[in-house]
Amino acid sequence: MTSNLSLTLTDLCDELELPSQFVLDLANSAEDEKRYHSYKRLKKSGGARYINASVGSLKRLQRSIHERILSRHKMPEHLHGGIKGRSIVTNAAAHVGKKLVINIDLTDFFSTIKVAVVKQIYMRDLHFDDETATVLAQVSTFKGALPTGAPTSSALANLAGLVVDDAVISTLTKKIERTEFGYSRYVDDITISGDDRIVEILPDIFEAVKSAGFTCNDKKTRILRRSTRQWVTGVVVNRKLNPPKNIVRKIRQYLYYMHRWGVEEHCETHGINPYRFMRQITGYIAYVRLTQPELADEFLRSLKPHLARFHQVDEESAPSTLNILKVMIDKEEIAHFLYDREDRAVNHPSYEPVAVSVAPESLDVDDDGTLTMRGFELAPKQRWGIYHLESISALSDKPLTDVT
Repeated sequence: MTSNLSLTLTDLCDELELPSQFVLDLANSAEDEKRYHSYKRLKKSGGARYINASVGSLKRLQRSIHERILSRHKMPEHLHGGIKGRSIVTNAAAHVGKKLVINIDLTDFFSTIKVAVVKQIYMRDLHFDDETATVLAQVSTFKGALPTGAPTSSALANLAGLVVDDAVISTLTKKIERTEFGYSRYVDDITISGDDRIVEILPDIFEAVKSAGFTCNDKKTRILRRSTRQWVTGVVVNRKLNPPKNIVRKIRQYLYYMHRWGVEEHCETHGINPYRFMRQITGYIAYVRLTQPELADEFLRSLKPHLARFHQVDEESAPSTLNILKVMIDKEEIAHFLYDREDRAVNHPSYEPVAVSVAPESLDVDDDGTLTMRGFELAPKQRWGIYHLESISALSDKPLTDVT
């Protein structure tokens, strides 16, 4: 696309390779409720978060706008959410080994970004003329604000939040040298690291966020000192980027059992389904790879002799459940999969996995080192749930029509 200061609707449609009338028709009907699948996620703290996920031709148009326009716009280095080549790990990297880490959550981030702001982004940052920016804002918003489930929303939210970043960084640099604190944002999660001076000016930081048109969620603000486990977007940053120690310990333990007794004998002794056992250990290795790829390679070399016998694909040659779910969370997609709700399905031969649809929210590791996904189940029931990754199969972004 050309870089002049007033790109037209013709320029837009040429870039998208779509007829202008098709784009205009979608813009004029973008507020139709049939264009979105709307549902709510119940919050732990009470209340609900409302999700509007675009569908059909509008979603395809939004995805094209994201891929051909928004994703090509260079984002500042302190932004990490929904950007190719950046992740929860790159977000955490800026805060390794700091005396103090502060996590701040922005309240109702997407719904605070109104259509006028979105139009201004398309004009100011992406250089479209007024008419074309209006059309783009129409297809990118729903009910007057950014929808939480559209392909265009994360990138637009990143750009809309730059005013917050500027305000907070400006407030910090009045008291602290820029080289003495770390700052990053993962969509609506701000992380600041440094020393105790940051705590002293925390009220000023909250005021800076407010002056930029947003609000901090006081209940979710966390101040993490070096004496505690410092988490940034699910990664431990106290000394270096690390997976939890219990994960590494469990992988070494499993590999020892496999080499000494064999997979079948170990699983039979402990009443474990061997295929689930292999899914579990490959999932663990994928998790370790996020922060320690060399260690993951070491584990994978030890595991490879056992993979072929159980028809497992190693986690380097195919996306793991963990990595697919990471992408789905970033894109706010619905995950459809088969889930084995029985902890000991091997003892229930007649038991079949259940087809479920879930809006995934976060990935975590529970106290015993099991990889889990927290999400709001949409079908067959509506409820919050914790799902063990080792029990998930046939993961897809499309509804499952057959259970095999």
